[in-house]
Amino acid sequence: MLDATAAIASATSALVGIGAHIQKTRVNALADLNKARTIKTDPTALNALINAAKETTTTIQSLASATKASATKLDEKALAQNSNSVTNATAHLVAALKAGSSPQEAEMITRLTVANEQVSEATSALMSAVHRAAQFNETVDLDVSADVGKVKELEIQIRILKLEKSIKREQKKLEAMKHSQKNS
Repeated sequence: MLDATAAIASATSALVGIGAHIQKTRVNALADLNKARTIKTDPTALNALINAAKETTTTIQSLASATKASATKLDEKALAQNSNSVTNATAHLVAALKAGSSPQEAEMITRLTVANEQVSEATSALMSAVHRAAQFNETVDLDVSADVGKVKELEIQIRILKLEKSIKREQKKLEAMKHSQKNS
């Protein structure tokens, strides 16, 4: 699970790096107003991009925390929610970056899309690992339950043997008493 989370962080880092490069290119293009498009100077588009980047960062941190916490106690639901949040946040980031793209950014948008797919694949790998871990935990619980049952069974058998031994001892005492009564 930690490897899958690291893969998500790595893919997301690449995605954010590409996004930062795209935005830097756009800022440089703004210097030459003849190259800039209206949407690039739109504060709403810029705010959407900033919010998507913040959301991506926050969800990655939450996923990392949930993964660390699952080292002691697996919380499949929390990990699933955090994985979905990362996928949604990166999708928002990609959408915000694509919204202001120009034909000159086609190569970077393609790289961005590939990085987004890597994030999705990594989150899928994490969920597979979580699912396998949950199944393993269930199997261990069943094995422990079976072991507990065996232990209880052995304890009962030991008590029965002790009782049988006690009964035999008492029977010998009874026979000794009968034998002594006959001889008297």
